[in-house]
Amino acid sequence: VAENVSPELIATIVEDEENYDYKLQLKDLPAPDLKWEKTSNLNVGIDWSLFKNKFSGSFEWYWKKTEDLITDFKVPYEHGVDSRPVNNGSMTNTGWDASVGFTPVRTKDFVLSMGLTFSGVNNKVNSTIEPTKTWKDATSGNLNKDGYPVTSFWAFRFTGLNSEHGGPEFDLEGWDTDEGLKDATVYMEYAGKMEPDFTTGLSFSIRYKTFSLSSGLYLSLGNQQFMAPPMTSFESIPSEYENMSTEWVKRWKKPGDEKHTNIPSLPDKRTSAVVFQAPNGDLLSPYELYAYSTIRVVDAWYIRCNSISCSYSMPEKF
Repeated sequence: VAENVSPELIATIVEDEENYDYKLQLKDLPAPDLKWEKTSNLNVGIDWSLFKNKFSGSFEWYWKKTEDLITDFKVPYEHGVDSRPVNNGSMTNTGWDASVGFTPVRTKDFVLSMGLTFSGVNNKVNSTIEPTKTWKDATSGNLNKDGYPVTSFWAFRFTGLNSEHGGPEFDLEGWDTDEGLKDATVYMEYAGKMEPDFTTGLSFSIRYKTFSLSSGLYLSLGNQQFMAPPMTSFESIPSEYENMSTEWVKRWKKPGDEKHTNIPSLPDKRTSAVVFQAPNGDLLSPYELYAYSTIRVVDAWYIRCNSISCSYSMPEKF
């Protein structure tokens, strides 16, 4: 082994089928400064029951801090790879979990019970390395910015529809400043976070002899997301082989419609002519900006019935 080659350099000899020869392939570049992630945990909880287990429950609060987070950091292609694993700051998670059970009736032939579960979480990332801060990271929830929760995302500021052709318009003030060229959040608006603040589940069960009925509900609150894009292509209308979103029924059709709708007109040479060039070089049409704009941000809160089941158990003698 040559002295100028790291002992952590991993390489394998593989067959080059195209050139009928063998070649040396690097499995990974050495990372001698990479350290293990360190995690500290603190959990405090209590379990309780009252009135011969008719009421029962539990509560747990937790704190978790991870230091020397290992993340992929983008590097110039001159390194031979596009990213490298690095120890990138720390992340703190705090939250709580609680459950409550209620069994008002419990006899040999009849049992009625209900249960509730709750949970909440709060997290924060402190990074020692400046994130890329591109518009793609900002809209996908992958831009970890100090002072904002994990999965925070940003949207382009929608200002309305053009009164002449119905194309979408935006406020991109600051994109060409020194700060805006480095950070997309300068010319975008904070839209929320993709992870919920609070979740809860409700279960219900009733049994009479060998018959039983149970169901479960789930509630999620506090997160936001983009609505699905109104089109698959941002430069032209869908072909005759594709379905169009019903949103287009309410689209801009004539001057004056911009006062009562925020659905743009169908793409044409006028509406798609203005192209925004992001600081990272991406060329975005107005309709692509529209898909990731503030007007497309909605609350992603929901209540869902997870299950409904009815069962009958055969008597033991059978």
